[in-house]
Amino acid sequence: MTLQTESDSFVNAVMVTLLASDKRSDEIRGELGKDDTLKVVMRYVQEGWPTDKRKLYGPIGKYWNERGNLSIHDNLLLRGRRLVIPEVLRQNVLRYLHNWHQGITKTQDNAASCMETRDFT
Repeated sequence: MTLQTESDSFVNAVMVTLLASDKRSDEIRGELGKDDTLKVVMRYVQEGWPTDKRKLYGPIGKYWNERGNLSIHDNLLLRGRRLVIPEVLRQNVLRYLHNWHQGITKTQDNAASCMETRDFT
């Protein structure tokens, strides 16, 4: 299995087990496309990062140290094996996970294991 195939399989598993629907996947993709910061980050992931962090503007700089861990699969942004959730959807996704109601700590642990729901600070 290639790294790309393995990553695609993982993303599909996350989407099926945690986010549960094509509608949710499309919603995340749509918000990634609307988020000015994440659009630029995704472009850098695809086309290459500047050679100097000082060439980055504003909030893009906080992604610099993680640039080697970022990838795009099926138009979704990943940090390692975790899905990056656009800020506008974070509360909604966390609320969805809480509805599984395994307790706050367990829910936070599950979310942290498969998706990025915090800023890169």
